[in-house]
Amino acid sequence: MAGGLPYWGGEADGDGELDSVNSRSLENNHMNTLFLGKSKLGKAVFANKNFKRGEGIIEFKGPLIKRNELPEITTQEDDRYIQIGKDEYLGPSGDFDDFVNHSCDPNSGIKFVGKRLFLIAIKNIRKGKE
Repeated sequence: MAGGLPYWGGEADGDGELDSVNSRSLENNHMNTLFLGKSKLGKAVFANKNFKRGEGIIEFKGPLIKRNELPEITTQEDDRYIQIGKDEYLGPSGDFDDFVNHSCDPNSGIKFVGKRLFLIAIKNIRKGKE
């Protein structure tokens, strides 16, 4: 997905759940809905199905890392960290979420639910699109 990774939605609904996203269905389900391919930036995540605006795509996983624990990043390919707080980052998970790329014209964005992060379609995304 070409997520410019804008902050989308902010807080969870009053019941602590994502609107229009069943987080349980996102866990380990991305194998059927996403695939890794090549883009001009290297490896990237592509849709293996159509996603509707507001639909959950994947949950970001990975270890919580403090700013002072971040490794020196020397190449764009090494930058697999998402800042989630003033001095907190989510590190690489070793899974699909590590390959979501930035875009100046994003089709997806991040939604926080407590300490969990989800990639949500902010536009309709056709099968085969990054």
